[in-house]
Amino acid sequence: MVTETDGTATQKQRSIPSAIFFFFFMGPAGNVLNVPPCRCFRDIAANDESMAAVLFTNLLSQLDRVRSQEQNFLQRHNMKIIQQQLQVKYAANPAVMARVISTCLREERRILSSACMQEQGPLEKSLQNSVAFERQKTMDTRVGNIRASVQLMDQAVKFIEDIQDDFDFRYKTLQSRVHEPSQLFSYACLCQEILSKMDVVIKEIDDLMTSFVVEKQPCMPTHPQKPLIIKTGVQFTTKVRLLVKLPEVDYQLKVKTTFDKSRQFFILTNNTKVMDIEDYSNGCLSVEFRHLQLKEKKYINGTKGNEGLLSVTEELHYLSFEACFTVQGLTIDLETCSLPLVVISNVSQLPGGWASNLAFFGNPPRATWSQLSEVLSWQFSTFAGQGLNREQLTMLGEKLLGQHASCSDYQVSWSKFSK
Repeated sequence: MVTETDGTATQKQRSIPSAIFFFFFMGPAGNVLNVPPCRCFRDIAANDESMAAVLFTNLLSQLDRVRSQEQNFLQRHNMKIIQQQLQVKYAANPAVMARVISTCLREERRILSSACMQEQGPLEKSLQNSVAFERQKTMDTRVGNIRASVQLMDQAVKFIEDIQDDFDFRYKTLQSRVHEPSQLFSYACLCQEILSKMDVVIKEIDDLMTSFVVEKQPCMPTHPQKPLIIKTGVQFTTKVRLLVKLPEVDYQLKVKTTFDKSRQFFILTNNTKVMDIEDYSNGCLSVEFRHLQLKEKKYINGTKGNEGLLSVTEELHYLSFEACFTVQGLTIDLETCSLPLVVISNVSQLPGGWASNLAFFGNPPRATWSQLSEVLSWQFSTFAGQGLNREQLTMLGEKLLGQHASCSDYQVSWSKFSK
Protein backbone atom coordinates (compact mmCIF):
# COMPACT_ATOMS: atom_id res chain seq x y z
CA MET A 1 0.00 0.00 0.00
CA VAL A 2 1.38 3.46 -0.95
CA THR A 3 1.29 6.07 1.77
CA GLU A 4 0.26 9.50 0.46
CA THR A 5 1.74 12.52 2.24
CA ASP A 6 -0.20 15.24 0.36
CA GLY A 7 -2.40 17.04 2.83
CA THR A 8 -5.06 17.79 0.22
CA ALA A 9 -5.76 14.10 -0.56
CA THR A 10 -8.90 12.65 0.98
CA GLN A 11 -9.27 9.47 2.99
CA LYS A 12 -10.79 7.67 -0.04
CA GLN A 13 -7.68 8.37 -2.10
CA ARG A 14 -5.46 6.78 0.60
CA SER A 15 -7.51 3.58 0.42
CA ILE A 16 -6.77 2.97 -3.29
CA PRO A 17 -4.79 -0.27 -3.75
CA SER A 18 -1.27 -0.19 -5.14
CA ALA A 19 -2.44 -2.25 -8.12
CA ILE A 20 -4.32 0.81 -9.42
CA PHE A 21 -1.01 2.59 -10.04
CA PHE A 22 0.23 -0.39 -12.05
CA PHE A 23 -2.96 -0.58 -14.16
CA PHE A 24 -2.94 3.15 -14.73
CA PHE A 25 0.37 2.90 -16.60
CA MET A 26 -0.71 0.02 -18.89
CA GLY A 27 -0.89 0.90 -22.60
CA PRO A 28 -4.03 0.54 -24.77
CA ALA A 29 -2.98 -3.04 -25.62
CA GLY A 30 -2.26 -4.00 -22.02
CA ASN A 31 1.56 -3.49 -22.20
CA VAL A 32 3.53 -1.40 -19.75
CA LEU A 33 4.78 1.89 -21.22
CA ASN A 34 8.45 1.96 -22.27
CA VAL A 35 9.35 4.81 -19.93
CA PRO A 36 9.87 4.94 -16.16
CA PRO A 37 6.43 5.04 -14.47
CA CYS A 38 6.97 8.09 -12.32
CA ARG A 39 8.67 10.06 -15.04
CA CYS A 40 6.07 9.05 -17.66
CA PHE A 41 3.17 10.01 -15.43
CA ARG A 42 4.76 13.26 -14.30
CA ASP A 43 5.88 14.45 -17.74
CA ILE A 44 3.03 13.14 -19.92
CA ALA A 45 -0.20 12.20 -18.11
CA ALA A 46 -0.01 14.97 -15.51
CA ASN A 47 0.35 17.64 -18.21
CA ASP A 48 -1.57 16.05 -21.12
CA GLU A 49 -5.37 15.83 -20.88
CA SER A 50 -5.68 13.36 -23.77
CA MET A 51 -3.01 11.02 -22.39
CA ALA A 52 -4.62 11.16 -18.95
CA ALA A 53 -8.00 10.27 -20.48
CA VAL A 54 -6.48 7.30 -22.34
CA LEU A 55 -4.75 5.99 -19.21
CA PHE A 56 -7.90 6.51 -17.14
CA THR A 57 -9.95 4.49 -19.64
CA ASN A 58 -7.26 1.79 -19.64
CA LEU A 59 -7.35 1.72 -15.84
CA LEU A 60 -11.12 1.15 -15.80
CA SER A 61 -10.88 -1.65 -18.36
CA GLN A 62 -8.10 -3.36 -16.39
CA LEU A 63 -10.17 -3.12 -13.20
CA ASP A 64 -13.09 -4.76 -15.02
CA ARG A 65 -10.83 -7.58 -16.18
CA VAL A 66 -9.27 -8.16 -12.74
CA ARG A 67 -12.67 -7.95 -11.03
CA SER A 68 -14.13 -10.52 -13.41
CA GLN A 69 -11.24 -12.92 -12.63
CA GLU A 70 -11.37 -12.43 -8.85
CA GLN A 71 -12.80 -15.44 -6.96
CA ASN A 72 -13.33 -13.69 -3.64
CA PHE A 73 -16.74 -12.05 -3.50
CA LEU A 74 -15.62 -9.41 -0.99
CA GLN A 75 -12.68 -8.39 -3.16
CA ARG A 76 -14.94 -8.11 -6.21
CA HIS A 77 -17.31 -5.92 -4.21
CA ASN A 78 -14.47 -3.64 -3.06
CA MET A 79 -13.12 -3.35 -6.61
CA LYS A 80 -16.57 -2.39 -7.88
CA ILE A 81 -16.86 0.33 -5.23
CA ILE A 82 -13.38 1.61 -6.10
CA GLN A 83 -14.26 1.69 -9.80
CA GLN A 84 -17.47 3.61 -9.15
CA GLN A 85 -15.65 6.13 -6.93
CA LEU A 86 -13.03 6.67 -9.62
CA GLN A 87 -15.67 7.24 -12.27
CA VAL A 88 -17.66 9.67 -10.13
CA LYS A 89 -14.67 11.72 -8.99
CA TYR A 90 -12.27 11.64 -11.97
CA ALA A 91 -14.31 10.79 -15.10
CA ALA A 92 -14.85 14.46 -15.92
CA ASN A 93 -11.21 15.43 -15.27
CA PRO A 94 -8.76 12.48 -15.34
CA ALA A 95 -5.78 14.85 -15.21
CA VAL A 96 -6.55 15.50 -11.52
CA MET A 97 -6.16 11.81 -10.77
CA ALA A 98 -2.96 11.78 -12.82
CA ARG A 99 -1.51 14.60 -10.73
CA VAL A 100 -2.52 12.85 -7.48
CA ILE A 101 -0.87 9.59 -8.52
CA SER A 102 2.16 11.53 -9.79
CA THR A 103 2.55 13.12 -6.36
CA CYS A 104 2.26 9.74 -4.66
CA LEU A 105 4.85 8.13 -6.91
CA ARG A 106 7.24 11.03 -6.56
CA GLU A 107 7.00 10.75 -2.78
CA GLU A 108 7.49 6.98 -2.96
CA ARG A 109 10.59 7.44 -5.09
CA ARG A 110 11.98 9.98 -2.66
CA ILE A 111 11.45 7.59 0.25
CA LEU A 112 13.06 4.70 -1.62
CA SER A 113 15.99 6.87 -2.69
CA SER A 114 16.64 8.05 0.87
CA ALA A 115 16.53 4.46 2.10
CA CYS A 116 18.99 3.35 -0.58
CA MET A 117 21.30 6.27 0.14
CA GLN A 118 21.67 5.16 3.70
CA GLU A 119 22.79 1.69 2.62
CA GLN A 120 25.05 2.69 -0.33
CA GLY A 121 28.29 4.55 -0.23
CA PRO A 122 28.87 8.00 -1.60
CA LEU A 123 30.52 6.72 -4.79
CA GLU A 124 27.78 4.26 -5.63
CA LYS A 125 25.14 6.92 -5.05
CA SER A 126 26.98 9.31 -7.32
CA LEU A 127 27.27 6.67 -10.09
CA GLN A 128 23.61 5.75 -9.87
CA ASN A 129 22.53 9.37 -9.97
CA SER A 130 24.79 10.02 -12.96
CA VAL A 131 23.49 6.99 -14.91
CA ALA A 132 19.86 7.83 -14.14
CA PHE A 133 20.39 11.44 -15.17
CA GLU A 134 22.00 10.44 -18.45
CA ARG A 135 19.25 7.98 -19.23
CA GLN A 136 16.60 10.54 -18.40
CA LYS A 137 18.34 13.16 -20.51
CA THR A 138 18.58 10.76 -23.45
CA MET A 139 14.92 9.87 -23.13
CA ASP A 140 13.90 13.53 -22.98
CA THR A 141 15.93 14.22 -26.11
CA ARG A 142 14.28 11.34 -27.97
CA VAL A 143 10.80 12.43 -26.91
CA GLY A 144 11.53 15.99 -28.06
CA ASN A 145 12.79 14.74 -31.43
CA ILE A 146 9.71 12.57 -31.86
CA ARG A 147 7.41 15.50 -31.06
CA ALA A 148 9.24 17.71 -33.55
CA SER A 149 9.00 14.98 -36.21
CA VAL A 150 5.28 14.55 -35.58
CA GLN A 151 4.71 18.28 -35.90
CA LEU A 152 6.65 18.37 -39.17
CA MET A 153 4.66 15.38 -40.41
CA ASP A 154 1.38 17.11 -39.56
CA GLN A 155 2.46 20.22 -41.43
CA ALA A 156 3.53 18.15 -44.44
CA VAL A 157 0.22 16.27 -44.51
CA LYS A 158 -1.73 19.52 -44.34
CA PHE A 159 0.38 21.01 -47.13
CA ILE A 160 -0.19 17.92 -49.30
CA GLU A 161 -3.95 18.09 -48.67
CA ASP A 162 -4.00 21.75 -49.74
CA ILE A 163 -2.10 20.89 -52.91
CA GLN A 164 -4.51 18.01 -53.61
CA ASP A 165 -7.53 20.29 -53.21
CA ASP A 166 -6.01 22.86 -55.56
CA PHE A 167 -5.21 20.14 -58.09
CA ASP A 168 -8.74 18.74 -57.96
CA PHE A 169 -10.22 22.20 -58.52
CA ARG A 170 -7.93 22.94 -61.48
CA TYR A 171 -8.53 19.49 -62.97
CA LYS A 172 -12.31 19.79 -62.80
CA THR A 173 -12.14 23.29 -64.31
CA LEU A 174 -9.97 22.02 -67.16
CA GLN A 175 -12.30 19.06 -67.76
CA SER A 176 -15.32 21.35 -67.98
CA ARG A 177 -13.50 23.59 -70.47
CA VAL A 178 -12.47 20.59 -72.56
CA HIS A 179 -16.09 19.40 -72.85
CA GLU A 180 -17.49 22.86 -73.68
CA PRO A 181 -16.56 22.82 -77.43
CA SER A 182 -18.06 19.36 -77.90
CA GLN A 183 -21.24 20.43 -76.12
CA LEU A 184 -21.48 23.57 -78.23
CA PHE A 185 -20.97 21.51 -81.37
CA SER A 186 -23.70 19.07 -80.34
CA TYR A 187 -26.03 21.99 -79.56
CA ALA A 188 -25.30 23.52 -82.95
CA CYS A 189 -26.01 20.21 -84.71
CA LEU A 190 -29.24 19.83 -82.75
CA CYS A 191 -30.35 23.36 -83.63
CA GLN A 192 -29.52 22.74 -87.29
CA GLU A 193 -31.54 19.54 -87.25
CA ILE A 194 -34.49 21.27 -85.59
CA LEU A 195 -34.36 24.12 -88.13
CA SER A 196 -34.27 21.68 -91.03
CA LYS A 197 -37.26 19.83 -89.62
CA MET A 198 -39.06 23.13 -89.08
CA ASP A 199 -38.46 24.04 -92.74
CA VAL A 200 -39.99 20.73 -93.80
CA VAL A 201 -42.98 21.26 -91.50
CA ILE A 202 -43.51 24.82 -92.71
CA LYS A 203 -43.33 23.70 -96.34
CA GLU A 204 -45.86 20.94 -95.68
CA ILE A 205 -48.18 23.40 -93.93
CA ASP A 206 -47.87 25.82 -96.85
CA ASP A 207 -48.67 23.01 -99.27
CA LEU A 208 -51.64 22.05 -97.13
CA MET A 209 -52.97 25.60 -97.02
CA THR A 210 -52.58 26.07 -100.77
CA SER A 211 -54.36 22.75 -101.38
CA PHE A 212 -57.63 24.29 -100.15
CA VAL A 213 -59.05 25.61 -103.44
CA VAL A 214 -62.31 26.65 -105.06
CA GLU A 215 -63.05 23.93 -107.59
CA LYS A 216 -66.21 25.52 -109.00
CA GLN A 217 -66.55 29.29 -109.06
CA PRO A 218 -69.87 30.85 -107.93
CA CYS A 219 -72.38 30.55 -110.73
CA MET A 220 -76.15 30.83 -111.14
CA PRO A 221 -77.74 27.64 -112.55
CA THR A 222 -79.81 29.81 -114.92
CA HIS A 223 -76.67 31.27 -116.55
CA PRO A 224 -73.97 28.57 -116.44
CA GLN A 225 -72.08 30.18 -119.34
CA LYS A 226 -71.49 33.35 -117.31
CA PRO A 227 -70.01 32.46 -113.91
CA LEU A 228 -68.93 35.00 -111.30
CA ILE A 229 -72.15 37.00 -111.81
CA ILE A 230 -74.57 36.67 -108.89
CA LYS A 231 -78.07 38.09 -108.84
CA THR A 232 -79.58 38.97 -105.48
CA GLY A 233 -82.44 36.72 -104.50
CA VAL A 234 -81.36 33.99 -106.94
CA GLN A 235 -79.68 30.80 -105.79
CA PHE A 236 -76.14 30.08 -106.94
CA THR A 237 -73.72 27.20 -106.44
CA THR A 238 -70.03 26.85 -105.67
CA LYS A 239 -67.71 24.03 -104.70
CA VAL A 240 -64.58 23.79 -102.53
CA ARG A 241 -62.04 20.94 -102.45
CA LEU A 242 -59.09 19.93 -100.26
CA LEU A 243 -56.50 18.38 -102.57
CA VAL A 244 -54.57 16.69 -99.74
CA LYS A 245 -55.88 13.46 -98.27
CA LEU A 246 -56.12 13.72 -94.46
CA PRO A 247 -57.67 10.61 -92.88
CA GLU A 248 -57.38 12.19 -89.43
CA VAL A 249 -59.98 14.88 -90.23
CA ASP A 250 -62.46 12.90 -92.31
CA TYR A 251 -66.08 13.88 -91.59
CA GLN A 252 -64.90 16.56 -89.15
CA LEU A 253 -63.87 19.47 -91.38
CA LYS A 254 -66.54 22.19 -91.51
CA VAL A 255 -66.39 24.93 -94.14
CA LYS A 256 -67.97 28.33 -93.56
CA THR A 257 -68.84 30.68 -96.43
CA THR A 258 -68.81 34.44 -95.91
CA PHE A 259 -69.30 37.40 -98.24
CA ASP A 260 -66.92 40.35 -98.26
CA LYS A 261 -67.72 43.15 -95.88
CA SER A 262 -67.38 46.02 -98.32
CA ARG A 263 -71.18 46.06 -98.81
CA GLN A 264 -74.13 44.85 -96.78
CA PHE A 265 -74.83 41.53 -98.49
CA PHE A 266 -76.20 38.66 -96.49
CA ILE A 267 -76.26 34.96 -97.28
CA LEU A 268 -79.83 33.95 -96.58
CA THR A 269 -79.34 30.19 -96.56
CA ASN A 270 -77.11 27.99 -94.43
CA ASN A 271 -73.50 28.99 -95.06
CA THR A 272 -71.78 26.12 -93.17
CA LYS A 273 -71.37 22.56 -94.40
CA VAL A 274 -69.19 19.54 -93.59
CA MET A 275 -66.74 18.30 -96.20
CA ASP A 276 -67.26 14.77 -97.48
CA ILE A 277 -65.31 12.21 -99.51
CA GLU A 278 -66.39 11.69 -103.10
CA ASP A 279 -66.09 8.27 -104.70
CA TYR A 280 -64.14 9.50 -107.71
CA SER A 281 -61.88 11.90 -105.78
CA ASN A 282 -59.36 9.31 -104.52
CA GLY A 283 -60.19 10.04 -100.90
CA CYS A 284 -60.00 13.85 -101.06
CA LEU A 285 -62.51 16.00 -99.20
CA SER A 286 -64.90 18.37 -100.95
CA VAL A 287 -68.12 20.25 -100.29
CA GLU A 288 -70.60 21.87 -102.67
CA PHE A 289 -72.90 24.74 -101.70
CA ARG A 290 -75.92 24.43 -104.01
CA HIS A 291 -78.50 26.77 -102.51
CA LEU A 292 -76.65 29.93 -101.54
CA GLN A 293 -78.57 33.17 -101.96
CA LEU A 294 -77.56 36.82 -101.50
CA LYS A 295 -79.66 39.73 -100.35
CA GLU A 296 -78.68 43.38 -100.05
CA LYS A 297 -79.83 45.65 -97.25
CA LYS A 298 -79.99 49.35 -98.04
CA TYR A 299 -80.18 51.94 -95.28
CA ILE A 300 -81.15 55.57 -95.83
CA ASN A 301 -80.62 58.03 -92.95
CA GLY A 302 -80.40 55.22 -90.45
CA THR A 303 -83.65 53.54 -91.54
CA LYS A 304 -84.24 50.57 -93.77
CA GLY A 305 -84.87 51.64 -97.34
CA ASN A 306 -86.45 49.95 -100.30
CA GLU A 307 -84.47 47.42 -102.23
CA GLY A 308 -83.89 48.40 -105.85
CA LEU A 309 -81.47 48.07 -108.73
CA LEU A 310 -77.81 48.13 -107.86
CA SER A 311 -76.43 51.28 -109.38
CA VAL A 312 -72.86 50.02 -109.48
CA THR A 313 -72.21 46.85 -111.45
CA GLU A 314 -68.47 47.44 -111.84
CA GLU A 315 -67.81 46.81 -108.16
CA LEU A 316 -66.11 43.44 -107.62
CA HIS A 317 -66.68 41.15 -104.64
CA TYR A 318 -65.58 37.73 -103.53
CA LEU A 319 -66.72 34.76 -101.47
CA SER A 320 -64.37 33.49 -98.79
CA PHE A 321 -64.28 29.93 -97.42
CA GLU A 322 -62.83 29.16 -94.00
CA ALA A 323 -62.07 25.87 -92.24
CA CYS A 324 -60.16 24.85 -89.12
CA PHE A 325 -58.87 21.49 -87.90
CA THR A 326 -56.31 20.08 -85.47
CA VAL A 327 -53.68 17.46 -86.30
CA GLN A 328 -51.37 16.10 -83.55
CA GLY A 329 -52.01 19.11 -81.33
CA LEU A 330 -51.38 21.66 -84.12
CA THR A 331 -54.32 23.88 -85.08
CA ILE A 332 -54.36 24.86 -88.76
CA ASP A 333 -56.65 27.51 -90.26
CA LEU A 334 -57.48 27.09 -93.94
CA GLU A 335 -58.85 29.94 -96.03
CA THR A 336 -59.46 30.49 -99.71
CA CYS A 337 -61.62 32.78 -101.80
CA SER A 338 -63.32 32.82 -105.14
CA LEU A 339 -62.34 34.87 -108.14
CA PRO A 340 -63.72 38.43 -108.24
CA LEU A 341 -67.44 38.41 -108.94
CA VAL A 342 -70.13 40.96 -109.73
CA VAL A 343 -73.45 41.24 -107.91
CA ILE A 344 -76.49 42.41 -109.87
CA SER A 345 -80.11 42.95 -108.90
CA ASN A 346 -81.74 42.56 -112.34
CA VAL A 347 -81.12 40.43 -115.40
CA SER A 348 -80.79 43.58 -117.49
CA GLN A 349 -77.52 44.28 -115.64
CA LEU A 350 -76.06 40.97 -116.76
CA PRO A 351 -74.15 42.30 -119.83
CA GLY A 352 -72.66 45.16 -117.82
CA GLY A 353 -71.65 42.84 -115.03
CA TRP A 354 -70.14 40.39 -117.50
CA ALA A 355 -68.18 43.20 -119.11
CA SER A 356 -66.86 44.36 -115.72
CA ASN A 357 -65.81 40.84 -114.93
CA LEU A 358 -64.01 40.34 -118.24
CA ALA A 359 -62.28 43.72 -117.93
CA PHE A 360 -60.77 42.60 -114.63
CA PHE A 361 -59.06 39.57 -116.16
CA GLY A 362 -57.65 41.24 -119.24
CA ASN A 363 -57.44 44.38 -121.37
CA PRO A 364 -58.22 43.36 -124.97
CA PRO A 365 -56.72 45.45 -127.77
CA ARG A 366 -58.72 48.00 -129.75
CA ALA A 367 -60.74 46.78 -132.71
CA THR A 368 -62.15 48.62 -135.75
CA TRP A 369 -65.87 49.16 -136.05
CA SER A 370 -66.04 46.93 -139.12
CA GLN A 371 -64.53 44.02 -137.16
CA LEU A 372 -66.68 44.66 -134.10
CA SER A 373 -69.91 44.88 -136.12
CA GLU A 374 -69.16 41.53 -137.74
CA VAL A 375 -68.63 39.90 -134.30
CA LEU A 376 -71.84 41.44 -132.95
CA SER A 377 -73.82 40.06 -135.88
CA TRP A 378 -72.30 36.62 -135.34
CA GLN A 379 -73.05 36.73 -131.59
CA PHE A 380 -76.66 37.71 -132.24
CA SER A 381 -77.11 34.90 -134.74
CA THR A 382 -75.85 32.44 -132.12
CA PHE A 383 -78.79 33.21 -129.82
CA ALA A 384 -81.49 34.35 -132.30
CA GLY A 385 -80.58 32.21 -135.29
CA GLN A 386 -80.33 35.27 -137.55
CA GLY A 387 -77.68 37.95 -137.80
CA LEU A 388 -78.07 41.74 -137.68
CA ASN A 389 -78.87 43.62 -140.91
CA ARG A 390 -77.20 46.82 -142.07
CA GLU A 391 -79.79 49.15 -140.54
CA GLN A 392 -79.48 47.49 -137.14
CA LEU A 393 -75.69 47.71 -137.27
CA THR A 394 -75.92 51.39 -138.28
CA MET A 395 -78.17 52.08 -135.29
CA LEU A 396 -75.71 50.34 -132.91
CA GLY A 397 -72.82 52.25 -134.50
CA GLU A 398 -74.52 55.59 -133.93
CA LYS A 399 -75.15 54.76 -130.26
CA LEU A 400 -71.60 53.56 -129.78
CA LEU A 401 -69.59 55.95 -131.98
CA GLY A 402 -71.85 58.93 -132.47
CA GLN A 403 -70.62 61.06 -135.38
CA HIS A 404 -67.92 58.50 -136.20
CA ALA A 405 -70.45 55.79 -137.05
CA SER A 406 -69.85 56.17 -140.80
CA CYS A 407 -66.11 55.52 -140.36
CA SER A 408 -65.56 51.78 -140.59
CA ASP A 409 -61.87 52.06 -139.57
CA TYR A 410 -62.58 53.88 -136.30
CA GLN A 411 -60.85 52.18 -133.30
CA VAL A 412 -63.17 51.07 -130.48
CA SER A 413 -61.71 50.35 -126.99
CA TRP A 414 -62.99 47.68 -124.65
CA SER A 415 -63.86 50.12 -121.88
CA LYS A 416 -66.02 52.17 -124.24
CA PHE A 417 -67.71 49.07 -125.66
CA SER A 418 -68.45 47.60 -122.22
CA LYS A 419 -70.15 50.79 -121.09
